[in-house]
Formats: sequence, C-alpha cells, structure tokens
Amino acid sequence: MYRKEVVDGLCARIGIDGAEPNAYTGYTFKEIAREILGDEARGLGTDELSSRAMTSADFSNILADVANKAMLEGFEQAEESYDLWCDTSGRVNDFREHVFARASEAPSLVEINPDGGEYSYGTVSDTKEVVTAVDYGVIVPFTRKAMVNDDIGALADIREKLGAASKRKYGDLVYSVLTTNAAMGDGTALFHADHGNFVDNGSGAIPSVATLNAGSAAMATQTDLQGIQSMHIRPEYILAPWALKGVVDSLLVSTNPVAPGTTAALPVTNPWNYLAAVFDARLDSDDAAAWYLAGRKGVTVKLFTLGGNMVPHLETRASWSVDGVEFKCRVTAAAKAMDYRGLYFNDGN
Repeated sequence: MYRKEVVDGLCARIGIDGAEPNAYTGYTFKEIAREILGDEARGLGTDELSSRAMTSADFSNILADVANKAMLEGFEQAEESYDLWCDTSGRVNDFREHVFARASEAPSLVEINPDGGEYSYGTVSDTKEVVTAVDYGVIVPFTRKAMVNDDIGALADIREKLGAASKRKYGDLVYSVLTTNAAMGDGTALFHADHGNFVDNGSGAIPSVATLNAGSAAMATQTDLQGIQSMHIRPEYILAPWALKGVVDSLLVSTNPVAPGTTAALPVTNPWNYLAAVFDARLDSDDAAAWYLAGRKGVTVKLFTLGGNMVPHLETRASWSVDGVEFKCRVTAAAKAMDYRGLYFNDGN
C-alpha cells in the first residue's frame, strides 16, 4: 500500500526534518481520504466523507504515523537543561515502590603489626531511597473540523503539544526535587542544616568567590555514612535562575574574580572557571535569588523511567466524544535525589 508515501508526503508538508516532498505533499486531507476510501467515496459530500475517513483504520493509521514522527521530533528538539547535570539512566520495571540502597564507603585501612598482627573487621552501613514511577499524559484530538478545513497545523502542533511537553515534564520532575526540598530516606529534608548543605534565608548571598568557596568546602568536607572520612566531593555545576545569569557568567569568565576594592594589580587565575553554568526558568519561578551547586552525575538527582525508555508513548483511537481522532501521549517517570552530599543550596537572600 502507499501508506508510507502518504505519511512521507504529510511529514514533508508539516516540515518534519528529513522528510522529502512527494506526490502526496500537495494533497489535502479530503483528497487523501477519497484515495483511501476508493469506491466508497463516490458521491459522498464533505461531511460524509470526513466521517467515513475518521472511522477508517487506514486513515487513522496514517495520521498516527505522522503524529508519532512529529511528536518524536518535538521531543528531540525541545531545549531542556535538566539532562546537562541530572543522571537520566534510572530504570524501574513496574509501578511498585523501588528501594535503592546506597552502601557506605569502605572503612579506612588500619596498620597491621608485621609480627603476626590480625586484621580487624570493618563495618558497612547503608541508606535507602524509595522511588515510585507515575504516569503522566494528555490527549490531543485531530478533529473533523481540522480535516474539512485542511488544517495541517493541527498535526504540526503535535510537536509542541506532545513531543516538547513530554520532555518538559521530565524537567518539571527533576527541578521539583530541588524546589520542593522533600525528605530523603533519613526523614530529613534534602537541604537542611543537619545535612550541612544549606544556607538559609537571611544568610544567603549571590554567587561570588566567597560564597562558592563556602559551598565547595561544605561539599568537600561531607563525610561518609559512618562519619569516618571526608568525601572530597567536587562541584561541577552551578544551577541558577536566569535572573542571576549575568552575575554567574561574569564570575565564571572573569580573570580576576575578587570583590571591588580588593582587585589585585595583575590578573589572577579564576578558581571557578571550570564550573558548568546551567540556567532554568523553573528556578526563577521558585526563587529568583536562590542557586545550587551540584556534583557529578550520579551523586545528585536521578531520573527514572519505565524500562529505561525516555521516549514518550503515543496511542491513537477514533473518538466517540469528539468527531475525530484522538492522540494520547504518555511518559512514566519519577525523579529522586539519591544523595544530599552531592548538592548544595544557597537561598541567595
């Protein structure tokens, strides 16, 4: 059947990357419907033709193929910042609670008497974080009106409404871990004085040499689960609202990032130019002054998806409540801070 050619023609019409125009690119939806229905379309008016087409499996499958390609393109092209610093490799296989245990570091080695000294047993403890995946979805219709009006934009919009929206949901989940400051497995909020990774309102300040020094020192001196040894965690990212972009960018690229009035006669090495700056508007919405430091991927926030599949799932059906075809998009995910030691928060106020 010519289904692939029709799909390719419609994809080219709505501007899907890589889709080459063909004979069907110039076809209207009604012309496609008549070709699909064949002899059944003879003598049918616009209203009857659209109704018959919407209940045709071939027509619905063509729309589904185009919608899926549009959704995937929207998902891949959507600009998000969470994947720059967040570990997205998390995987769960069902909707039950999943417990992820993190064992403590090995205890320090101790000197052994060379004259038959015995080795002592070390202890290892662990901490647990619970993750439960949740479905998130939306239904977008392709209506009979869109078909009659040959509204190709109704299909093109799926890129944003389904594809980009799916990726945006992942970002919402990841950043909400920071902004909601939920409890960790030990029952204490992610950012808390007891965790040693928190500068509260009234004591916070904008990013500077002094505040970055304080934050990095707090991360480096975090101890292991047994409180025996320092973790030497190195911040790799500074996460900030767009309101602080000028401050952060200037600080990171400056050759002499010291306070006004104390500028050295000659440029000095910037100790913070290795940090990767990540800006996100979700942080502006929460608190335009607050900022964060994050360690390497794997010791901060982790995004979990069902089966490890991040690509959104699309289903199609002929609608009963609306004259048309419905596209249902779904992602299944959860985000969780796996270790508070790899994150640091400065209220900024």
